[in-house]
Amino acid sequence: MFGRHSRHSLSLCLPPPRSLDQHPAENDLSDYRKRLLVNLLPAYVTAREILDISHEKQARQYNRHHRPVQFEPGDLVWVIGLSGIAKVKWRGKKLSPRRDGPYRITQRLSQLTYSLIHTITGQQLSPIDVDRLHPQDYSFTIVD
Repeated sequence: MFGRHSRHSLSLCLPPPRSLDQHPAENDLSDYRKRLLVNLLPAYVTAREILDISHEKQARQYNRHHRPVQFEPGDLVWVIGLSGIAKVKWRGKKLSPRRDGPYRITQRLSQLTYSLIHTITGQQLSPIDVDRLHPQDYSFTIVD
């Protein structure tokens, strides 16, 4: 009324419920199950298609700026120090070094993780994600 939709109680819109004295028959339950499957199957297919499209879009967005990095055992790398909570947040103070190392790659554990050993202290790090590794651009010799 007056340009607005009138509000009705939900109980006025729905049919009255069955009395509790009558239990549903087995045929009623199987019919309900069949109708439910027929009604929900198109919704499931649509949801799956939308999820696949979303997955492809997110993969495209990630791969746009992703640089494929692969290290071999024996390569020297620096480890970027990150906080344990956020991968993008640096954990150090203002004048602290942002990278630790150099480390030598000892083993490739998977496509994205490596096992490292510090070249000076001998400290073992494992597993380290490839996103935290930065290749060493220059060479140096360790004097005993």
